[in-house]
Amino acid sequence: MQDLYDVAIIGSGPGGYIAGIKAGQLGLKTAVIEAEEIGGTCLNWGCIATKSLLASGDVLRQVKSAASFGIKVEGVSYDFPFVFARSRKIIAKMRMGIKYLFKKNNVAFIEARALIKDNKTIELTDKEGGTSILKTNNIIIATGSAPAEIKGMETDGELIMNSRHALLSDTLPPSVLIIGGGAVGLEFADFYNAFGTSVTLTEFAPHILPTADEEIATFAEASFKKQGINILTSTKAISIHKENGKAVVTFANKDGGETKGEFAKVIIAVGVTPNIKNIGLENLPDIKLEKDHIVTDGLMRTGAKGVYAIGDITAAPWLGHKAMAEGVIAARAIKGEKDISPINPLHIPFCIYSHPQIAGFGLTEAKAKSQGLDISVGKFPLMANSKAVTSGQTEGLIKLITDKQNGEILGAWLLGDNVTELINAVIPESVKDKIFPHPTLSEIIPEAYLAATLDSALNI
Repeated sequence: MQDLYDVAIIGSGPGGYIAGIKAGQLGLKTAVIEAEEIGGTCLNWGCIATKSLLASGDVLRQVKSAASFGIKVEGVSYDFPFVFARSRKIIAKMRMGIKYLFKKNNVAFIEARALIKDNKTIELTDKEGGTSILKTNNIIIATGSAPAEIKGMETDGELIMNSRHALLSDTLPPSVLIIGGGAVGLEFADFYNAFGTSVTLTEFAPHILPTADEEIATFAEASFKKQGINILTSTKAISIHKENGKAVVTFANKDGGETKGEFAKVIIAVGVTPNIKNIGLENLPDIKLEKDHIVTDGLMRTGAKGVYAIGDITAAPWLGHKAMAEGVIAARAIKGEKDISPINPLHIPFCIYSHPQIAGFGLTEAKAKSQGLDISVGKFPLMANSKAVTSGQTEGLIKLITDKQNGEILGAWLLGDNVTELINAVIPESVKDKIFPHPTLSEIIPEAYLAATLDSALNI
């Protein structure tokens, strides 16, 4: 007789694997299905991969500035293939960690491509092409996203790359153009700049990080330029052609003028597109899409009975820690728990692990004013903080937007050393409900809380 699962999860990224672990802890018979590598984009070609490389860049930067701390270092060099290998080694170790957590929580891990046939049936195709049927009472779709392409500038994985291609390359280009001034673009710009690559970054909007608070974005832009990154705002790359093994790029500026530049590599970093094709959504006619993303309610339920969706295939923001929180909600909803709090999208933090780091949540100053809110704005520079002074990291600013009447924090925007670890301190939620950014050290706080209150930490 065929096994019947309580829940089958399609995708093992941060949303999928956390949903699987939580479902297993709740006593649900659970399967997680993955067509590629366990851990999904976040672990293999995103969050963890980039942070591993950025950590090496940070060490190199610190060594070069050691003299300012009275430490003399001579003959600094680096082994870039080793930097790359270290990143992949960390990823492999974390893959094993997820597999261990699945085993510990009685979660079946199935390596296959999933095709939804109806709300209780999934067709599996293994790597050898063999097919089988999995029956389940509930489905969680957690297929994530892929790097977005630009029409006419399609990536080839060599000269024109997306973030995934770049994270699988163990060579350091002499020059690189990065198209897109969001989180992904800035982190790649920071990394390559740390290792001596000539970096140019373009952004179509008037400033980098167009969804962030403008004051913080402007401060960050000035800092990156000071470090030697060439940033072209109000600029659009309109064509790329290959010439003598290099990319010749034509740019248009806001005044309609055109310029050209030649680069060893081009990285397209203009966002992500949801992985909703070829998974069988056409067999679930009650599911609704909005701008190619699956519409869900506060408990991650779709319009199809017993089918849930989490992560990058749902509404913005498309962040790993949002997917993880949604995975917990979906698992608890399937279990039938009643005291589930929907996520407040304004309380989801975002983090950029560049130098300096950037973090924020909630309303920008401009957004709050456009809504007619009565606000107060408070700022504090890192140069006036004793810890920042002693560590030699005084560049940066903390900015809070508060309700003038009751003091509630409506938005926070942070720039400086380790601010990705500070952002959770100003999010107005309890430890139980707060979404801590991933990956950060601060994530150990909710894990310890879960272990204390429920005896069921998710990641140990």
